[in-house]
Amino acid sequence: SHIILLHSPHFLCCNSPGNHKVAKLHLGRLHSLGIMSELHPVSSWSVEEVLEWIQEQHPGLMETLYKGIIKHDISGRALLRLREHHLQLLGVEDDEQQQEILQDLLLLRVQEEINELNDICSASSDISDTKLQNLN
Repeated sequence: SHIILLHSPHFLCCNSPGNHKVAKLHLGRLHSLGIMSELHPVSSWSVEEVLEWIQEQHPGLMETLYKGIIKHDISGRALLRLREHHLQLLGVEDDEQQQEILQDLLLLRVQEEINELNDICSASSDISDTKLQNLN
């Protein structure tokens, strides 16, 4: 799987013949995070699904984070907004552990954006197809 990127900070979600100067970024890391499903966005995860993600990605921190995630009702939407100071409040004091979690959270946010862009492109493509059918 690949994401197609323009030579700019913006993602390009549709690969049409008119698009050039594209680079492909391999998403092996995102696959390893188990977050490639477009059917269930991170922002709609329940607290239980957040706990499952923590267990899969950071099992050594599960004991530390479990009570705080439940106490503060951290859903997928809240998970995507966590920053360093939130992790400290949840009991993750080690800088290296914080950075690992923050990096994984960044990847979750990127994947969420990619999925939204793919949805937009898919909707745009559906509209274009309908217009073409109406012309015939």
